[in-house]
Amino acid sequence: DLNKALELNPDSAEAYNYRGGAYLNLQQYKNAIADFNKALELNPDNAEAYLGRSGYYYQMGKRENAIADMEKAIQLFCQQGSSDACQKAQEVLRLMQTESQGKLTEILHFFAITAGEGIPRLIDKVH
Repeated sequence: DLNKALELNPDSAEAYNYRGGAYLNLQQYKNAIADFNKALELNPDNAEAYLGRSGYYYQMGKRENAIADMEKAIQLFCQQGSSDACQKAQEVLRLMQTESQGKLTEILHFFAITAGEGIPRLIDKVH
């Protein structure tokens, strides 16, 4: 339980990020953005939190913010040696930038998986 984890460790950026993802999946958008922002406040180099916040912005129709956060996530994934995550995020960024209606479902599916499971498990499921 992420709420319990945060009670025990209120400075866990990872727990805030994953809870933000859960809120995003539940369409509890105010809670989602608050948790993604808190995760980034605690750890500004948290690539997954930028990824999650990008998904929030994308679902809210804030395309420029979504693209900016996705670019930051890509930069951090690449710097941190997460080549699979970096590559997959680059693919999603290209989809976001072209944004044809047919690709919308693929983008939202990516964010649903990411928010629910996190990048390490995402890579195994997408390919």
